[in-house]
Amino acid sequence: MDRYDPDRRVGLMVDEWGTWFDEEPGSVPGHLYQQNTMRDAVVAALTLNIFHRYPERIHMANIAQLANVLQAMWLTRDNQLVLTPTY
Repeated sequence: MDRYDPDRRVGLMVDEWGTWFDEEPGSVPGHLYQQNTMRDAVVAALTLNIFHRYPERIHMANIAQLANVLQAMWLTRDNQLVLTPTY
């Protein structure tokens, strides 16, 4: 981007970053429930590192989902909540 926008007038918005793997077996098809693992935490750390290294370019970044799907930060069931490695 520095080549085409050396004055850094254009900012990037990264929407719905995160991993997308197979749904959890036994979950409702199409609801994208996915178990969160340390692999997701590593992806989150690498992604956040990039965002922090280039704040002059990245003006906004949104994780894909907050709870129960894709690279969620929370997993819930009934009245229970657990923080995932991404959190």
